[in-house]
Amino acid sequence: PMNQEQILSVLKTAAEQSGLTQKEIAERSGIRQENVSRYLSGKKVPELATLVKLAEAVGLEVELRPVKRGRGRPPKK
Repeated sequence: PMNQEQILSVLKTAAEQSGLTQKEIAERSGIRQENVSRYLSGKKVPELATLVKLAEAVGLEVELRPVKRGRGRPPKK
């Protein structure tokens, strides 16, 4: 699993490699440019839905995989 810093790093790298400006990312994602700047700089943490929009705007796909952490008990059947 990736932590928050790793996710941000991948997103920032993809944004840079896409050649898109923050304004273009904002237009593609439907997120205000001011917020795109905050997310890419790490000043603000995006919620999952926002992360997906940003990722798609720069050519990434978000994949979720449930992972058991070893705490707690499995649900009863």
